[in-house]
Amino acid sequence: MIDLTTPTDHADAYVWLVVLMAHAGVGLVIVAALSAAGDRLADGAGGVGTAAWIAAVLGYGLIWEGAVQGYAAGWADAGVDTFAVAAGAFIGLAVWHHRAILVAMALASFAIVAAVGVRKRNK
Repeated sequence: MIDLTTPTDHADAYVWLVVLMAHAGVGLVIVAALSAAGDRLADGAGGVGTAAWIAAVLGYGLIWEGAVQGYAAGWADAGVDTFAVAAGAFIGLAVWHHRAILVAMALASFAIVAAVGVRKRNK
């Protein structure tokens, strides 16, 4: 069984990359849910995407990494995890708004972090 409340800085490159991608998926799901709920509450007025992104990133970084895990795996691990959540959330918003260049930029930044992390663990 996986214990998601116990932080780990994964040493294996493959596992680390999969966990990084999972964090991006978490960000995408959070921002999609918050945006949909906010749009419905705002009666379709729009403009809730940025607020949803901020809520997703701050909520994840402070509540999950901070309150639940207590930054126990270190600030760097918490920062990378929160970055991945932020990137996934940003990709979701960019796709929703049909901004291909923003999707490409977010994917490129995610790919750079992923490549650095994998390379570091493969040494």
